[in-house]
Amino acid sequence: PKRCHQKRSSRRMRRRVQLGAAVLAHPTLETFNHIPIKAMRADAVTELSLIAEEIGVAGSVVVAGLVPVMSSVTSLSLRQNSLGNEGAEALSIGLRESKSVATLDLQVNDIGPKGATALASAIAVMSSITSLTLEANSLGDEGVEALSIGLRKSTSLATLNLADNGIGPTGATALASALAVSASLTSVTTARNEIGDGASQLSAAVLANAKIEKFNGIPIM
Repeated sequence: PKRCHQKRSSRRMRRRVQLGAAVLAHPTLETFNHIPIKAMRADAVTELSLIAEEIGVAGSVVVAGLVPVMSSVTSLSLRQNSLGNEGAEALSIGLRESKSVATLDLQVNDIGPKGATALASAIAVMSSITSLTLEANSLGDEGVEALSIGLRKSTSLATLNLADNGIGPTGATALASALAVSASLTSVTTARNEIGDGASQLSAAVLANAKIEKFNGIPIM
């Protein structure tokens, strides 16, 4: 039964990806699940806000396909859209090619470790990104460990929100190692996590990095 469920889930996912690809291939389609395709293709969007529109994986494929051709877009707000890992993976492909997206809000999207790994690969190479919000997802320790790899490499990300992500001591330790060497982070939020014994390492890393000005809303400088 478990294997059958996995196969059905995989088939559903393929259909959603194929739907997104079909939408992108349609030259005259103007909107899809509230995504302003025509305006995006015309590079007429500076802030794309699709909050709680349930764009899902298919919508993620569409946004990912259009973001690279948009030189004017600086903000993507996709909170509460049921992206999941697959949606985050699809979106990350487009983000890696973006030269303009500065603010990325992916709150409440059920993104786990696989999605975090994909996002890490994107933020590692994005020269424009300055703010990433992943509050209320499902990263857990494994996801934060993966994301920390991207944080180490980023030279532009200044604001990071990882509140309410099921982060424990192991994840906090991995994050601490990234914060200690970050060349760009100035504000970090890890509230509403069960960090436990990792709190001392996290605090030490924050204090050791002179660039970090705010931690969980507390002004350091």
